[in-house]
Amino acid sequence: MFSVRNAYNLACTLEDRPCSSSLHQNEHSWWRRLWQAKLPNKIKVFIWRACSNAIPTGKSLASSIPSLTVCCPFCKDCEEDVLHTMVLCPFARQVWGCAPFHLVAVRIGSMGFREWLTAVSVQFDEIDFQLLLGLCWSIWWCRNGLAMNGNCLDPPQVVCFVSQYLSSFRTQNSDDQRQVTPKVPSSWLAPPPGYVKINFDGATFNNSRVLGVGVVARGSSGECLAWISKRFQRMGDGEMAEAMAARETILLAKRKNWPSVIFKGDCATLIDKILAPVVDLSAIGPIVADIRSSATDFCSISFQFVRRSCNSVAHALAHSVCDYAEGVSVVLVEVAPYVFAEQFS
Repeated sequence: MFSVRNAYNLACTLEDRPCSSSLHQNEHSWWRRLWQAKLPNKIKVFIWRACSNAIPTGKSLASSIPSLTVCCPFCKDCEEDVLHTMVLCPFARQVWGCAPFHLVAVRIGSMGFREWLTAVSVQFDEIDFQLLLGLCWSIWWCRNGLAMNGNCLDPPQVVCFVSQYLSSFRTQNSDDQRQVTPKVPSSWLAPPPGYVKINFDGATFNNSRVLGVGVVARGSSGECLAWISKRFQRMGDGEMAEAMAARETILLAKRKNWPSVIFKGDCATLIDKILAPVVDLSAIGPIVADIRSSATDFCSISFQFVRRSCNSVAHALAHSVCDYAEGVSVVLVEVAPYVFAEQFS
């Protein structure tokens, strides 16, 4: 009779039993190395799924949906399985060719992706091992972007992004970084000289078919340069309102010809999507793509997350649209709105 206790006891017995081959020992140590690697959990989980053939490649999807094409979205020639996408496809080969390490030639034969990854990673130190896994994850994201939206990063851009992303992750998760908790500003701070800081916020309202957008631009002395309070017909959730607010900020900066701008909002998921190197496939994806495209028109630009306490003016402007008469949708002036004057001091 099956029970959880019996299964647990059997697993413990098998764990204590001497391994029958060095191959099993090597595989066990490789999995341990994977789960102990200093990588974002989403990368480790992806590698585990890829090694288990549990990602939706053309071949795996066609087994349950025969009408789907099995061709690789990159080369449009070969049947797409995990090994082809990560190793054999010309796009993947270009990515590996741009990597700062050299992959040892492995006779692939009948081996799968898991066997290939185990074989080539033996040579790597911990940093290169992390980069190897990160590139596998990024190749798959590029594949999804191409399949869904028809575009993706170039191979050199893939390597550059993953290297910077993993370096930033290691820095943020280092022992020294954990010991010192940085003080996060709890109130608005002026931008450096020569920069304009634009705070933005979006708002939705219960039992209402409108959403509000609030934007306020200030200079290095804290002076208000412009502000927007705009009303739209509701088309989505709170994230949609935040995305529309972000787009209003960048349109304002372009109209004013401000060359160096810092955009700040209190929706962390939106900021992450704008900064991500992959195509966003969510409902706000087209707006995110528009923001990224417009960002190339500036000499210096950054998008940063900020606490709600540092974003109070934009928050108030976004919520003030409830007080507007029907047909009033936007207010844009060159001085601080008197109703928020105390928040600028």
